[in-house]
Amino acid sequence: FELRDRASERERLYITSRYYDTLGDIDKTLQAYQLFIQTYPQDSAPHNNLASLYNNLGDFQKGLAEGLEAIRLSPETVNAYGIVATSYVALGRPDDAKAILQQGIDRKVGGVTVHLAMAVTALIVGDTATLNREEPIVRQSPISAMQLDVSYADKAGAEGRINKMREILGKLAEQAQGAGLTEGAAQFLLDQAQSEAVVGFRAQAAEHADAALKLATSPSVKLNAAAVYALAGQGAKAESLIEEAAKLRPDDTMLQDVAIPDIRGYLEIERGNAAHALEILQATQPYSRVDQGTIWILGLAYLKASRPSDAIQEFQKALNLKSLHPFSPYVFLAELGSARAHALAGDKAGARTAYQDFFALLKDADPDLPLLAEAKAEYAKLQ
Repeated sequence: FELRDRASERERLYITSRYYDTLGDIDKTLQAYQLFIQTYPQDSAPHNNLASLYNNLGDFQKGLAEGLEAIRLSPETVNAYGIVATSYVALGRPDDAKAILQQGIDRKVGGVTVHLAMAVTALIVGDTATLNREEPIVRQSPISAMQLDVSYADKAGAEGRINKMREILGKLAEQAQGAGLTEGAAQFLLDQAQSEAVVGFRAQAAEHADAALKLATSPSVKLNAAAVYALAGQGAKAESLIEEAAKLRPDDTMLQDVAIPDIRGYLEIERGNAAHALEILQATQPYSRVDQGTIWILGLAYLKASRPSDAIQEFQKALNLKSLHPFSPYVFLAELGSARAHALAGDKAGARTAYQDFFALLKDADPDLPLLAEAKAEYAKLQ
């Protein structure tokens, strides 16, 4: 970046846009990509990268438009097919998602990569035939196989099958560590820890966060470990880690204005300071349209502040994102939050319906989940 003035104009624009994107500075990244497009409208790279950024911000119509333009300009751009498929799935158009991925497959773009996107899409929409066709191709690549297994693990966690999720992610962590991918191994452990924490296995979650930090200490590992510690009731560890991460990534918009306020807000909820949590969480609002975790924490803050109507509204926002995040634990957490908010509002019928929906989501769950036991006890009191 410091030497960008020695590069050609196109290279300078590319370096600048990727630099701000890597820093996580959203406003400067958007400006840089837009300038790149204005200067070189026939270049697919800024359209492709801008599409990904719009999807991350929850603006899927813009993400779709930019992604399709990237494919039009450069049909061999492999990432664009996955980005467009993500836009389509988020917009409730799974058939279009599969169709664009099939275009990539027919064009023989990107080797296994497009097959992986097709397999994951099929898993999301429950298309067993397509999944069975694509999975053997995906497993020809060890890295793609690992990525597909992460989706299987996420699905198990979202269904409360924590033992299955542990089995998959434990093997992935071993494989990554054996290949020298220590940060990847740490993230697998943290994925496992988060799922454990949200269903009430707090001690095990904290142990896995401890193990992850012995493997890697990048800002993302520290931040994810902090989130686990917060969920596991170890606030002091969480506070220390977010301070370290904040210093390492001062220009990262999503870290500074979403991830850190999320953790601090949750900690205030745990301390009984829901009103202060709501103040902290205001910083997240411009960037949290599709962040289920942030929306759930905000709903939880409203619930703890005895504002059930506001809580129900936020939990419903999280539930509305199920098509985008079908394998997220925040789906069942939002359903349970909604049940508790309806109960607090005195709406027993609404509460019963929400509890029943929660139980339906976890119908295949391991029977020993602490969260499930809590919900069953609460539901019994409504009868």
